[in-house]
Amino acid sequence: MSADGFARELALVAVLILLDGFFVGAERAVISAPRARIQPRARAGDRRAQALLRLKADPDAFLATVRIGVTLVGTLASAVGGVAAVEQLEPLLPACATLQRRITQAASAIQSPPCPASTSIRR
Repeated sequence: MSADGFARELALVAVLILLDGFFVGAERAVISAPRARIQPRARAGDRRAQALLRLKADPDAFLATVRIGVTLVGTLASAVGGVAAVEQLEPLLPACATLQRRITQAASAIQSPPCPASTSIRR
């Protein structure tokens, strides 16, 4: 993948993280908004306050919608970020496999006794 493609995927993940923050922020704002402050505005004709009261009246539907949004955004961010990470890390895997083999060989050489244990015990 080109550096331009990686930058594009990184930007998409950043936008998805911001979108996730929007959903979480909206959820917190609706839940924590005090009715005592909203109701006078709704009675005065403030459409946003009226919409907020409707959302607070049926929190299950609102919260379910927000949870679906958060889940979708998180899944998309993971998928895009995972693909980008794999594409960037894949060229390094052969070197990691070689390093792992060398470490395993060194560890087994250190742990191997110079002669079988049964020979040592007989002497």
